[in-house]
Amino acid sequence: MANNTTRTTENPVVNGLNTEVLGKFANQLKENPDIGKMTFTSKSDWKSGGRVATRIGGYKIDGRLFHEGKRSFTEYTDQPTEFTADDSAPTPGERMLQAIGSCIAASTNANAAFMGVKLSKLEVAIEGDVDLHGLFAVDKNVRPGFSELRARIEIDGDADADTLREIAGRGFTYSPVRDSINNGTTITPEIVTSQRVQSAL
Repeated sequence: MANNTTRTTENPVVNGLNTEVLGKFANQLKENPDIGKMTFTSKSDWKSGGRVATRIGGYKIDGRLFHEGKRSFTEYTDQPTEFTADDSAPTPGERMLQAIGSCIAASTNANAAFMGVKLSKLEVAIEGDVDLHGLFAVDKNVRPGFSELRARIEIDGDADADTLREIAGRGFTYSPVRDSINNGTTITPEIVTSQRVQSAL
């Protein structure tokens, strides 16, 4: 979010966000460096072919669980027909592009709201390239993931061009998902099997 200095306005709600509430929250974080740790979770269940269902529920703030049982979303992914799947939903890679773009958009809007700028347009387009030689493990020198990602941010509102570019730049910089992709985040696997261990004796 970054910029929590707001213009003085009669209505604290700008672009759908209450800047007064968010500003107070930001001040609490400044005054209490030990708070503000969030943990998000998801659980993905394979269904058939390339189709996977992912469930998302509550989240934790400083170890305390919020909205469990009240907050429930299920998102599906699939694979293209070229991979002999059904193409019934976006691929996981496309969901990642969605996550990057939507996070940049939300972060940009938050910065605009704090600066008192009303947006009339905000569109984030993301492109990503994958080399299938890596995905299908036919070339060990090619990584299976995205080799390059590109973002294009179109923004307009009641501010001059320099201010709008600053807002978009802050939105890009302080997007948590974008930061996780650009700067890398460690994923530690834990593999569990229901098969019983056979004794060698």
